[in-house]
Amino acid sequence: MTFSIVKSTAWWAKPQNQLKAIEVQPRSKRKLAGSHIHDLVGLGKAITLCKKCQGKFNAAINGYEQMREVTGFDYCYSKCNDCYTFGECNTYLKLRG
Repeated sequence: MTFSIVKSTAWWAKPQNQLKAIEVQPRSKRKLAGSHIHDLVGLGKAITLCKKCQGKFNAAINGYEQMREVTGFDYCYSKCNDCYTFGECNTYLKLRG
């Protein structure tokens, strides 16, 4: 028997809860960081990488472009999708087409 828990509308009304719901879930300890990033590429998600981890991801091959070239912002403050440290991260967005 399966069931799902539905959150109340009051929970969804808070902006921080809406952001929490769309945040990428951390990878399991048995999964390599590179395969986790490529899973996000397959789903077309936005990818945030810190300066230490950005060399591991080739945006051009995967059809991504750095957010600076799309929006004009250099970086954002978020969790790195690779090492999960919070700080200045470069954001990569999936190109359409």
